[in-house]
Amino acid sequence: MSVVVIGDRAVGKSRMGLALAEPSEEPKVQVIEPDYQTLKDEYINVDTGGMTPTRDIYKRPFKIKVELSTKRIIESVWIDTPGEIYDLEWQIEHPHAWKEFKETLNQSLGIILLLHPYQEQVKPTLIDSTDSIFALDRETLLPAHKWKVDLVNWMKFLRENCNQVNYILICLNKADLFCSNLDTVGKNFQSYPSYKRQDEALKYFTAAQIEIEKYNRKDRPFQFFITCVKNRSLLELPWIYLSPYILYS
Repeated sequence: MSVVVIGDRAVGKSRMGLALAEPSEEPKVQVIEPDYQTLKDEYINVDTGGMTPTRDIYKRPFKIKVELSTKRIIESVWIDTPGEIYDLEWQIEHPHAWKEFKETLNQSLGIILLLHPYQEQVKPTLIDSTDSIFALDRETLLPAHKWKVDLVNWMKFLRENCNQVNYILICLNKADLFCSNLDTVGKNFQSYPSYKRQDEALKYFTAAQIEIEKYNRKDRPFQFFITCVKNRSLLELPWIYLSPYILYS
């Protein structure tokens, strides 16, 4: 197994897969199996136009083509989970499923973790102007101090349970709700060298700067990104970053 995609409840994991599969002009990254229509039929509720909520742990294999100087194929698994999987009570009641979930993560070459932005970060004007399917209630997001705790819990979890995984990417998703100049930001991020991209990405994680420094490791550092299904550059960037490591592993 190569790459596993995980993340907060309703953060957009399935939406990311659907967006990567959607036909696009000269994509550098694209899901080629399953095809776009298959995913759309599975993920989109025909009555509401929204995403179908996840009820159980579901592993969906994806084959992703990355075209840079050479063509690379990444085998990926999207793991959709019910929100309560990270509750201690659920883990006690479902020990086998919880153990299997952690084993799946630790057997991967890379992990992409998607997180919601925090409440103070999103801009009401951007929420109001986005498409209805992407809109959200700002009050449902965690305030910065609680979001920081959530991120720390994720970093602890990944350090404790994924010690064999070399490449762990932490992505602040839904950048269209906190970046007003999204097209410019996306183009800039794809043009930055790696060290510059990290510096720029970490500016969006400043609420947890001290905690990130504490849990990051020099030998296997977390990589930080901002992502968005509405901007192809930001959408593709984690996969472009991972592709050479997966190819030669």
